[in-house]
Amino acid sequence: MTRNNDPNLRLRAQHHDLQRMVDRLRVIAAAPEGILLPHRLHYLLESEVGALSGSLRAHLAIEERDGYMDILNQEAPELSNEIALRRKEHDVLRQHMTELAQMGYGDGNIDVYRLAILEMLDLITDHEAEESLLLDRYTDSRDTV
Repeated sequence: MTRNNDPNLRLRAQHHDLQRMVDRLRVIAAAPEGILLPHRLHYLLESEVGALSGSLRAHLAIEERDGYMDILNQEAPELSNEIALRRKEHDVLRQHMTELAQMGYGDGNIDVYRLAILEMLDLITDHEAEESLLLDRYTDSRDTV
């Protein structure tokens, strides 16, 4: 794969955009009690969760559709186990986002909802960091060839 064809830059830009959304939602979900009126907090959380869910699903679809994992697997078979793990995480992330969207403010326990959001944001951040490390290992392996 030539540098011009390297998925690294495009994926890193997508990861950055996604991380900005995660950071915004984290600030809202972790806001001290009383900063926002309960109905405003409810609205912001559900709105931001919906926006993040849509963006995350689109991002995962692009990663899968564009086949960058297949390209990495072909060109760096030594990374195949890690690539398979990142693929499985996509399904886990989708499932968690679905559960979070269904949970919503639901029974009125905002603290449970906020905690679930923060846990989901940690999953997303960890996954994206691992993907970035995977891309780094791929790039480093190509630079030494």
